[in-house]
Amino acid sequence: MYVYILSYFFLLLCLSIASLSPIGKYSPSSMRLLSFIGLIPAILLVGLRGDVGTDTATYLLMASDLMDGEVNNPENLNIEFGFLWLLRFLIFLSGEPRFSINVLSLIIAFYSFFIFSKNRESIVIFSLLVFPVLFFDMSMNGLRYGLSFLLAKHASDVWLSNKKAKSLVLLIGCIGLQLSGILVFFLLRLHRLRFLNLIYVLPFAIVFYGVFQGRLTDKFIVYAQLESPSLLSGLLPLAIFFACYLCLLLVDFRFAKRFMPLLILELLSFFLAKFTYAGLRVQLLILFVFFCLISEIDLKAYGQRKLLIVFIFFFIGFIGFIGTLRHYIADADVPPSPFLPYHFFWEEQ
Repeated sequence: MYVYILSYFFLLLCLSIASLSPIGKYSPSSMRLLSFIGLIPAILLVGLRGDVGTDTATYLLMASDLMDGEVNNPENLNIEFGFLWLLRFLIFLSGEPRFSINVLSLIIAFYSFFIFSKNRESIVIFSLLVFPVLFFDMSMNGLRYGLSFLLAKHASDVWLSNKKAKSLVLLIGCIGLQLSGILVFFLLRLHRLRFLNLIYVLPFAIVFYGVFQGRLTDKFIVYAQLESPSLLSGLLPLAIFFACYLCLLLVDFRFAKRFMPLLILELLSFFLAKFTYAGLRVQLLILFVFFCLISEIDLKAYGQRKLLIVFIFFFIGFIGFIGTLRHYIADADVPPSPFLPYHFFWEEQ
């Protein structure tokens, strides 16, 4: 457990140095470099781990089946084609399942910093909110959704820069890894859509459903069979979302209208989590979208209130990190690949 805590506080330390020192304060590139240095311990944890991370064992079995050419676990390979081809490519390069999975985790770790380092605000939000709440889950557990969501965020940023062709390529990659990534892209662009734009979205949605109808049906069946852990399931992501929402309202009440659709969706998914595990997945998706949108806000425009916002976000992220660690502790020593105790790949028996 202490390795996660130390990596978190080292990132915060480097962020503080980058934000307060003259070098990082006046040079965005220096702040980016110092923040990346702060992320190195976490990157090492991701890349050198053994059977650590709830779904890591499943991904290792998947990689072993692809390498051997024998499908011993067919249910594990019933996923999007893009992820299977990416995994095949990594296995071709490495020739070893564990190495390919750890390399994929490293790709997600580096890519997440790349996506959230385009300006000072993005780096701050990544360090204060994205890292403590989502980073380890995206890079050590839900690898498919982690990479898919990052591609969707990248596609949205590129679309905003009027590079439509590149954005579509990234979007295809996003869907190929996990279908839910398309929802991330749509929700990131939702507040910029006008009513007439929805006319163009509807045909795309119909074609998308027609092409992936079978895959979507399979997902609904799988998630329907997964029971929610408890009546309190989803309380932590809901509390984090609501706290961030209230913080933004204290700064500028206009954010109430902008983020109201996400708040409604977060509440609906929280109630859905009472009946099925799918609700928890949707909550994490919406929380990721919310963090992405917060990172686009120009905090400098709010003058001295910026410090208050940053402090509140730090407190929210810290509570989220404590909640995440509690989940790790609750599942400690539960086979086959819990987050705790952490061990390196060379310690595997």
